[in-house]
Amino acid sequence: MIFALLLAALPVVVDTGVSGGNAIVREVDERNGVVRIEPDCRGMGGEWFWWSFRVKNAERRRLRFEFPKPLHPGKMCVGSLGPSVSVDGGRTWKWLSPEGRADTCSFAYDFGRGMNDVRFAFARPYVLGDWPFETERLTVSRDGRDVPVTRFGNGRRWRIFLAARHHACETTASFVLEGLVSALRDDPWVDENAQVDAIPFMDVDGVAKGEQGKGRLPHDHNRDYVQFIYPETRALRDLVDSADARSNLVLIDLHDPLAGTAPGLPERHDNIFSFGPREPRHVERWNRYRALLTEETKGCKLVYDATHDVPYGFGTNVETNYSVSGATESAVRWFLRQRGAWMAISQEIGYARAGGVVSAQSARELGASMARAIVRQLSEQRPTVVLGGTLDAVRAAVKARARGEETLLFAPRPYLGEDRAGTYDLDFKPSDSPEDPLVAEMFNPAYGAGDAYRIVRGKAWRASDVLAAYSNRPPCSVSSQMSQRTTPHLVKRTLDRALLDAGVEFLTGAVAIGVGEDGVTIATRAGERRVAASRVVDMRVKGPCSGGEYDASWAVVTNRSSPAVGTV
Repeated sequence: MIFALLLAALPVVVDTGVSGGNAIVREVDERNGVVRIEPDCRGMGGEWFWWSFRVKNAERRRLRFEFPKPLHPGKMCVGSLGPSVSVDGGRTWKWLSPEGRADTCSFAYDFGRGMNDVRFAFARPYVLGDWPFETERLTVSRDGRDVPVTRFGNGRRWRIFLAARHHACETTASFVLEGLVSALRDDPWVDENAQVDAIPFMDVDGVAKGEQGKGRLPHDHNRDYVQFIYPETRALRDLVDSADARSNLVLIDLHDPLAGTAPGLPERHDNIFSFGPREPRHVERWNRYRALLTEETKGCKLVYDATHDVPYGFGTNVETNYSVSGATESAVRWFLRQRGAWMAISQEIGYARAGGVVSAQSARELGASMARAIVRQLSEQRPTVVLGGTLDAVRAAVKARARGEETLLFAPRPYLGEDRAGTYDLDFKPSDSPEDPLVAEMFNPAYGAGDAYRIVRGKAWRASDVLAAYSNRPPCSVSSQMSQRTTPHLVKRTLDRALLDAGVEFLTGAVAIGVGEDGVTIATRAGERRVAASRVVDMRVKGPCSGGEYDASWAVVTNRSSPAVGTV
């Protein structure tokens, strides 16, 4: 009794002395039981709604917490289920109003007996120490903190990048990322076919200091993919740049949207949604992902409804929302322009409601559903197969790979260039355009036909000597005068390097002996092998191998993945 009386005499304390705390306490009016408080928007150029604080010495009291009315209806400080509350030091959290509430600027709380340390947050916090997986140091933040990355998978075919917290306050995304990583890590297909890099905190300093992150000046982390002023975005750029040229690249970037649905705002902010890409081939892959995620979330606590997605050109999914005078760019839009980029998804998950009530468990389950959808989509992909070792075959393969398609080339001869090197058709012809990179390299005057002849036919036959002889040659300008004759060696070397640089896998001495609806049959010295394919592009030499005319045109033999038959 005496202790309770003493405790009641202590002043109520409202502070941000918790990990990731954020609030500006304007007034604690104990007499009227009112706390006037607002989010701390330090470092940003406008208002936002994230906050997290604790209340001490309020046992057996009723307090009303009042926030200022936001200028934007979607930035209300009290979400659709009220605040998230913890009475056990932040170990567990519950929504104050799981049935929903209408007041978006205040809430009241009755502090029961023994409640001397109660924590409140706009949504359940997720701080640096909550990430449960083993990590490596990716880089060091501006403030000197380690930026963690979790890596797993032993495959090379797919390189998957996962990211969250480009905006520090978007905590629900972290729980989804947990479920996504856990499911992918346990999937044997992923271990065999992919390498995964998961970056849980793209704005490490913002997470540690409880900052909003969204709208950070001069621009936030998710608009830094032009200038790269933050160590974290530079590190992601370097990871993508270092990926094997033969790998297909995927980025899943997790976010939380506005505070919730409000009058005049679409319902998607209380749901799961994504923003559609611009280019048709990426739209096709996005649509397939949407269909699979719809299937995978059926019967789950959080159900994805694709009708809430935003196609390019609608709502905020417009050019002006991503770029300001070309000085800013989002992670997903930047990623889709990189070599080997196959798909990039910016997935938004509502803070409190996301097709159901958000909790740590339901968010992790959503992440697992996303993982199943991604594995299904990637595992069903088949490569584009190009038949032939001609110049046009190499051009077609390089172009297909530039579109983000996994590309295989099978050449019937034991070398590339059967239409030129194999027939000694080595003279520069009127049909050879100096603007064609292959032609410019084959007839580069810096090499010299005599020099190449000596290297191939003379003493320097070892591969190391050949590479050394050409390693310091300057590139040929398309406007320079072409050599009038090349050599078989330069033709083969040019085509080899073009495929290697583009990330096209190729096999020489491989003859196509059958083409069907689902791929091709290849015969080599090791025997026959069936290669599944989404489409087959036949660029083999047509006609006799005696110096006659060759048909340089190409045709799609099968094409089941794209309606654009006749294009690569």
